Amino acid sequence: MRSCLADDFLLTRLNRDDIEITSRYRGRRITSRELASTFRADGVPTTVVLSLQVECLLHLSGYVEPAPLRVLLAYLSARAYREVPYEAFRADPAGCGRASGMRTSPD
Repeated sequence: MRSCLADDFLLTRLNRDDIEITSRYRGRRITSRELASTFRADGVPTTVVLSLQVECLLHLSGYVEPAPLRVLLAYLSARAYREVPYEAFRADPAGCGRASGMRTSPD
């Protein structure tokens, strides 16, 4: 799991209660609390995956077991969402990525 995350994703943490630290998002400076609200991070943990174009690809509220999370991250990492419904990918994660000729490296 850690190697998948390190290879294909930029990880960060956000304290949704912080009103002092600011981040730049879509050309604006906003507090961590405002950013959390933007991503509907109402509870912890919340996982949000953004595309390089800062579009939300995944929003998960609550704890997710490692096995299903691995499949979700593989789906996103392979960019399978562009061509394959998640349920089809989940049924055969390795086969869906190869069959469609999708790249597994970042854009």
